[in-house]
Amino acid sequence: MGLHYALATYLARLNDWYLPVSIGWGIAMLCFYWYYYKCIRVGFKQKTSGMSWQSNMWNFANDFCYVVGFSRWFDKTSPTHHWFSEFLWFGLVVWFLMEFVVHYQSMKYDLTTEIFPHAKSRKQAIWMYIGVQVCFIAAYWFLWSVMEDPLCHIMFLTTFTGCVIWIFQMSSKRGSRKGMSPSVAIALIIAQADGYFVIMPSFDPIMRNFYVYFAGVCATGLAIAYYIYYRHLPEYKPETTEVTAK
Repeated sequence: MGLHYALATYLARLNDWYLPVSIGWGIAMLCFYWYYYKCIRVGFKQKTSGMSWQSNMWNFANDFCYVVGFSRWFDKTSPTHHWFSEFLWFGLVVWFLMEFVVHYQSMKYDLTTEIFPHAKSRKQAIWMYIGVQVCFIAAYWFLWSVMEDPLCHIMFLTTFTGCVIWIFQMSSKRGSRKGMSPSVAIALIIAQADGYFVIMPSFDPIMRNFYVYFAGVCATGLAIAYYIYYRHLPEYKPETTEVTAK
C-alpha cells in the first residue's frame, strides 16, 4: 500500500477552510518557526549550531525542492497551482533563509569539532559538508518523485520526524544541553502529534489509516522520549570546557 491522497479532495478542503487542515497547518508553522528561531538564538548565544546539521540539511532539501519548483505552484495551468501552495512557497522562502543561518552556525562553530573532526583541513571539511547537502537534496527529490504526493505535503511532514531523530544523535554526542532549550523539545512534540493526527488525516479520508496513526504514535512517542532525555542532560557551562550535572 502506498500513502497517497486525492489531489482534488485535498484542494477542495483547503478551499472550504476545512478546520483540521487550516488549524493543523497553522499550528505546524508556528511550531517550526519557533523551532528555528529558538535554535538560531541559542546557537549564537552558545557559539554552536542550535540543531542537528543532518536535520537542517533534510529541511533544506525539502525547501530547496519546493522553492525552485516555482512554476509548479504559480503557473495557473499547473494542476498543483493553488493559493495555499503559493502561500506555503513564501513561508518556505523564510525557512530557506533561516536554514542558511543554521548552515552558517554549523560551519563556523562545529564543522571541524563535531561534524568532520577528522578532516585533513577546514577546506576539505567544507567541501564534504557541501557534498553531503547535495546528496540530501538528491535523495529528497528522488523520494518525492516516486511518491504520490503532488503538493509535497507528506514529504514536508517528514521533516518533523527527522528533527527528532537527529536531535537525539546531537544531544548524545554533546552530552549536555548545549544549543538546546526546553521549548524546542515541546514544540517538536506538538509538531509530531499535529502532523500525524491532525494534518495528514485531513488530506483525504483515505489517509485515516493504520499506517498514518502508527507512524504518529511512534513519532510523538519519540519526541516525548527526547524531552525526557533532554531534562536529564546536564546544563551546558560555556565558560568551561566541561559540563557538570546538576
